[in-house]
Amino acid sequence: MLLRGVHLRLPGYKTNGPTLEIFSYSPVLKKQNRKVNTPGLTHLAFEVNNVNIAYKMVIENGGNKVGKTISLKRSDGKKSNMVLCKRSGR
Repeated sequence: MLLRGVHLRLPGYKTNGPTLEIFSYSPVLKKQNRKVNTPGLTHLAFEVNNVNIAYKMVIENGGNKVGKTISLKRSDGKKSNMVLCKRSGR
């Protein structure tokens, strides 16, 4: 098995701050059904300044929208907009 990876430094932190690890494997095994409560990545979220611009970028890079954009009022009184997207073909 070949494993390639990269660590991306998260913005706003110094040299010893958290990173996002992205890996690719070869060969890629056949897709298996995964439930949200099984080990492994089933959900990844990002905070962005403008959800509509971020959504447009996802679509331009091959993603698909799942459901509709929603707005929620948080307990601190601020508003959060969310949209669920997935990779094409998944």
